[in-house]
Amino acid sequence: MLDNSLRIHTGNTQGGAVIKPLNNAYSPSTAQQSITNIDGMNFADKPFVYFNFLKMKDPQSKAMYKGLYDSLDQEGKYNLETLLRTGRLLAKNSADGSSTLQNLYKIASEPRVSGLDNREILNETIKTLANPFIITQKFGKIPDFMIASILTDEKRNNLVNSVGLNNNLAPHFNQTKIAGPIAAVNPQDLNVETSGTCVAASMEFNLADKKPAEFARYIASLTSPDLSVKTKVNLSSIDPNPTNAINTLVNFGVEYRPIDQNNVEVTLRPDRNAIIRARVQNTYRQPSSRSAIDALMQSTVMQLGSANGYNSLTDIRAGDHVPDNKGLVEVEKNFAETIIDSGEKKTSITYQIVESDEAGNNYLKGYNNDLQTTQKHLLDSLKSGSNVVVGITQIDQQNKIIGGHEITIIGSKVDQNGELHFIYNDTDDDKEEPIEISAKELIPKVHHAGIPSKVLLKDPGNYNTLNMQQM
Repeated sequence: MLDNSLRIHTGNTQGGAVIKPLNNAYSPSTAQQSITNIDGMNFADKPFVYFNFLKMKDPQSKAMYKGLYDSLDQEGKYNLETLLRTGRLLAKNSADGSSTLQNLYKIASEPRVSGLDNREILNETIKTLANPFIITQKFGKIPDFMIASILTDEKRNNLVNSVGLNNNLAPHFNQTKIAGPIAAVNPQDLNVETSGTCVAASMEFNLADKKPAEFARYIASLTSPDLSVKTKVNLSSIDPNPTNAINTLVNFGVEYRPIDQNNVEVTLRPDRNAIIRARVQNTYRQPSSRSAIDALMQSTVMQLGSANGYNSLTDIRAGDHVPDNKGLVEVEKNFAETIIDSGEKKTSITYQIVESDEAGNNYLKGYNNDLQTTQKHLLDSLKSGSNVVVGITQIDQQNKIIGGHEITIIGSKVDQNGELHFIYNDTDDDKEEPIEISAKELIPKVHHAGIPSKVLLKDPGNYNTLNMQQM
C-alpha cells in the first residue's frame, strides 16, 4: 500500500509547494460511480483508457495513477491517458522490472536535483513518451546574464578538479576529463548552433520509443540528486571474452560493480556541466530547443561514448580522432548503444568504403556490401522488433563527404507502385513526426548501422563479417 505521507512535489530539493497527498487506494465506492467519472477522473468517450485503468488490479497502481492525473494540467492529463490507452504506461520493459507508471511516480513524488522542477520534469517525460518525435538535439541559448558566472565557475571547477579537491556538486566529477583548456572557452563557445549530439539524441529517441519504462527510469534517476542511473549489463554483450569486456569498460571509463561472473552493474552519469544546461532549459527554454531531460540524457550518452571526455557547455569532447571534436565515432556509438540498450548485443557494420586524400578530405570510394544486402540488414532488424540507428553521409558531385548524421529507422512500407520506403526519425529536422524516404535514396547514404547480433546469428550466411565491429 502507498504511504499516505507521500506527495506529488513541485519545486526541487530545496522545497516548494506540494500537491494533494495521494490516496492509498482508489475509492471503494467506485462500483457505484458512473464509468464516465471515477474519483474525479473523466473516462467519457475513452473506452480503451477506462479498460486499461481497470487492468490495474492493485490499489497502489490506481493510487499512483490518480495522484499523477490530479497533478497534471489538461495537456498532461491527455498525454497520461494516451500512455494508459496504448499500454505504454503499464509497460515494465525496464532493466529492473519497474513500470513506466512507477518511474513517473518517482519523478513526481521524490526530490529532484536542485534547479529542476518536479512538475516540469514530469510533464516533459510524459509528453516525450506520448510522442518521442519531439526529442531534439538543438541546444538552447544560455541567457546573457548567466554567462560570466558560468565561465567563472567552470574555470574554478577545473582548477579544483586538477588538484583533486572535492567538487561541490558531486565528488565523482573529480575524475571527469575536461575537453580542451578552460582558458580557451569564451562566451561564443557557449552558443552551440550546430549540435554534435545526433547519436545521443537518436539513442534517447530509441529508448523512449521502444522501452518507455526504461526511459522513465533513466529520467527518474538522472534528474535525482544523485544525477546518475545504474543498469545491469551482460559482459558477453560487450565482448565474448569477459576479460576483454572488463577492459573495454575500463578503457571507456565506465564505473562498474561485478554482480556475478557474467554480469556487472554500471553507473552512468552526465558530464558535470549538463546540469547547467538542464537548469537553463528548465527555466529559460527557447522554442524548438531541447528540454531539460534531453540535455541530461544526451550528455549521459556523450559522456559514455567519449570516455568521460564531453563538455555540455561547448558540445566539445576530447579525442583527436573526431573531426572538430564533435559527436561520436562508429565504435563509440556501438559501445554506447550496447550499454544504453541494457546489454542487447549490437554489431556495427560498415557499409561504405571511405578513403582520405593528402589534405585529409574523405571520399566515398565504394561499398563493402551490395545495396540489397544493406537493405536486408535493415529490414531483418525491423522485423526482429528493433529500431536501427544508422550513420549516413552527404557527398558532393566529386563524392567528397561533406557531412554526416545519425538517424533512427523505425519502419518500412511498400507504396502503391511497389517501391520500398523506410520510415525514420531525425532529431535535427524541426519535425515532430516520422519521415519517409525511398530505399533507393537512403541505402547508398548508409555508412554504418548497429545491427542486433541476434539478427546476424539467425541468418549468418547473408552477412559480410569482414566489416563488423562487435562490442
